Amino acid sequence: MKKVILITGASAGIGKHTAIKLAQLGHIVYGLSRNIELMEELKTFGIYPIQLDVTSPQNIKQVIKEILTKESRIDVLINNAGYGFYESLEECSIEKAKALFDVNVFGLMQITQEVLPTMRKANSGTIINISSVVGKVPFIFMGWYSASKFAVEGLSDSLRLELKAFNIKVVVVEPGRVTSKFGHTALSLSNIDQSSPYHKKMLNFQKLIENNPLPSSPPDSISKTIIKIINSSNPKTRYCPNFDGKIALFFKKWFGDKFIDFVIGSRL
Repeated sequence: MKKVILITGASAGIGKHTAIKLAQLGHIVYGLSRNIELMEELKTFGIYPIQLDVTSPQNIKQVIKEILTKESRIDVLINNAGYGFYESLEECSIEKAKALFDVNVFGLMQITQEVLPTMRKANSGTIINISSVVGKVPFIFMGWYSASKFAVEGLSDSLRLELKAFNIKVVVVEPGRVTSKFGHTALSLSNIDQSSPYHKKMLNFQKLIENNPLPSSPPDSISKTIIKIINSSNPKTRYCPNFDGKIALFFKKWFGDKFIDFVIGSRL
């Protein structure tokens, strides 16, 4: 059965690959992103690209109304839009942190709130929230990004309970390292000041990110998980598709916080 699927952050990485895969399976896919010019290629796959700023409630209302006017339903919402940066919690401005939360947390909830009424009326639907393994296992100099993903985890759990009566599934995907522009973008947004007391550790951290011995996973590995969720009548509440993510979660569960602290500290 063809499903009407919305995916935010569809201009690159996980979002782009997932949109293409879903369209190739015959679904009706709407790719949403602030960068409309980067979604031109998606048209060749039959995807409908629409410019969307998840921090603009008015823009969200307009886009959802446009899609519902054309399709009359929305079956799946994939909340994939998000970004991060590397910086010490002491030195990062609260304004910069708020801007991150506006996209990763409040933006996610604003579009979810707009989509839910039509899903409730249909008594069906699936919401897939793209979190991160650092939403479970925080990493040094990624405090605000981790905090935003912790928030996504908590919101997803509450949503799942609230929407169970309406037959709406809420699933979290927790990727580890993925081959994409995320790391490059995060570094470009980061502040590595030579006068910082964290300067030496930040440089070591940057080298660790760039020379990580564990291979990153291709975006297709995440796409396959998302497709599995969409096709399942009873999906799990959480999926961690990456090898490195599974390792981190394993050590967190069985060895505890201090072991994780030791491992990270020994690398920096």
